[in-house]
Amino acid sequence: QTLQKIVHDAAADTDRLIEMTADGISDLRGYVHVLREAGDRDDSLMSSVRRFAMKFSQATNIVVQVRADNDIQVDDRLGSELFQMVVEGLSNIRRHTQSERAFIGLECNNGHLIMRIENDESAPKPFNPRSISERASALGGRAYVETFGDFGTSVIIEVATRQIT
Repeated sequence: QTLQKIVHDAAADTDRLIEMTADGISDLRGYVHVLREAGDRDDSLMSSVRRFAMKFSQATNIVVQVRADNDIQVDDRLGSELFQMVVEGLSNIRRHTQSERAFIGLECNNGHLIMRIENDESAPKPFNPRSISERASALGGRAYVETFGDFGTSVIIEVATRQIT
């Protein structure tokens, strides 16, 4: 490929990701509005994550699987931050790997909410997803990376359940 074609393809991918992010943020705003109006919590965060993952898959040809405990309920701030970390994590997979598959998992375990953003490619060298780590830290949690030899890489975000409503 010529450099011009590569730059054009990258620009088109970036435009699609920006549009998907805007759609995801709109979904998230709707989620927050529903929570405020209804006064109770539902699985709208995960619905938004699933919709975003589907759009991301269509735009990038990276198959994204989403799995979450059904009874996870989070406050507005945590929901917004988790959604943004999903967007950033998938964007990082697209920009920095050749992965064909990704996985997003969300569960409660031992007093913590644990979110995993995984891909099927091992990281060539240790890394720290700075923005995701900063978001997790701002929530009183942490983010770290695990690699699984030739089987993939996982960014793991842990937040104490005191942030969960």
